[in-house]
Amino acid sequence: MAKVRPVIALVLAAVLLGLGPGPVWADDCAQTGVTDAYQPQVWEVAAAMDQAAANQLRFDQYTTIPDLGKGWPNPTPVPGTVPAILLKAIGQVESRWYQAAYAVPRGGFGPPLTPSGGCAYGVMQIASGMTRPGELPTDVQRRIAREYAYNIARGAVMLGYKWRFTPAVGSNDPAVPEHWYFAVWAYNSWSYRNNPNNPAYPWPRSPFDGSQPRKNYPYQELVYGYANNPPYGRWPKPSPALVLPPREWVGATTPDNAPEWVPDPRTIALSTYRVVLFAEPGGAPARAAVGITNPSGGSVGWRVVGKAGDWLTYSPGSGTTPGQLALTANPAGLGNGVYTGRVDLVGDNRPDITVSLTVEFRVGTFYRTLMPLVGRGP
Repeated sequence: MAKVRPVIALVLAAVLLGLGPGPVWADDCAQTGVTDAYQPQVWEVAAAMDQAAANQLRFDQYTTIPDLGKGWPNPTPVPGTVPAILLKAIGQVESRWYQAAYAVPRGGFGPPLTPSGGCAYGVMQIASGMTRPGELPTDVQRRIAREYAYNIARGAVMLGYKWRFTPAVGSNDPAVPEHWYFAVWAYNSWSYRNNPNNPAYPWPRSPFDGSQPRKNYPYQELVYGYANNPPYGRWPKPSPALVLPPREWVGATTPDNAPEWVPDPRTIALSTYRVVLFAEPGGAPARAAVGITNPSGGSVGWRVVGKAGDWLTYSPGSGTTPGQLALTANPAGLGNGVYTGRVDLVGDNRPDITVSLTVEFRVGTFYRTLMPLVGRGP
């Protein structure tokens, strides 16, 4: 299942998630009539988060995570799940794990939490489908306002939809929290407002850990900051810590000009992930060089762990960042055609993550001049 291009993401998200046009005022919100929302205990929220993340709180179609795409550039459908650590951190940012108004004690009942005075309800601050009466079935709107588990499950579904309509990261694996960077961004607002390069946020800024003013950070940095620094030990601290893509990779991203893919920020990065080389049959070899860096900064070792393509050689076989990998494509013995090879590398910081470089070798004048350069991604 391929991700939908970001240009049309907002249109499709609006259809699927019930986003309303124009400004929303409190009087326009779904009038649920709920006054007896249960204020869950912390352990009840944690348990519901784990279940919702695993798609085990399927009360109905509105609380069932859809299949997600895994892999890039040709994703395949996999059962929908979301990383529990991100769901918990989103809940922390949104409500501090409250379903009812803050004045209602845990274990008690009272009006649902709508702290902004708008149409966002409960633990996950669900606003989509809640901005007008009838946007969702009335019983669904009431359950979102009243029931913490239903609210959390709906939030997991919304996050899953964001995965389907936002850019891919790395190998596009839903099991990897870092690969949800753009989806988490979009959970709040898929707009330039949450771009880490937005001058509204000071730079340089230290990673968010829960102690700094929230206004100084885009939404997704708040979420990943809490994920790495769980308040009151509400979930295990991840090791290694979750990392974010460098700001340079994000650029001026908005829904209208978002990249389709960015590299995995957890390990070494390449200056390009696809190289196209040209040669004539029996002619001179073609050469290129690819830069290797560490997105987290500093020097880290790297090494080549695999290769495909007998016509392809590389040098050196290992090194440290920043560095270069030299490629040579030899047309000896090859006829006219297009040949595809690959070089696989790992960084010593995360030897469990393979970084692949695709090498396309076009042999013959026809393939140099008449075939377009197409494709992108790892």
